[in-house]
Amino acid sequence: MTGDAVSGIRAPTARAMRGQTVRDVEMVVRHPQTGNTIIAVTGSPLIDEGGVQRGGIVVSRDITQRERAEEEIQKLNADLELGAAAHSGA
Repeated sequence: MTGDAVSGIRAPTARAMRGQTVRDVEMVVRHPQTGNTIIAVTGSPLIDEGGVQRGGIVVSRDITQRERAEEEIQKLNADLELGAAAHSGA
């Protein structure tokens, strides 16, 4: 991970530590050898049984393949619409 990626991930962590909940914040992690990885970050405060905040917890999920699949579906749908329009216009 680059320094920029780490500082970006810290934003949801800091919000969780301040008592805020964040859900599925999408971020791009850039790596010089492996390229871009898209992650979804969810975080929330960690509250004990007495209601006192004791920290925060953050989970990051790699959603790169899902995002690429969604892009491919959009492209295929656009191609299908173009084909249908060309066929109906003929």
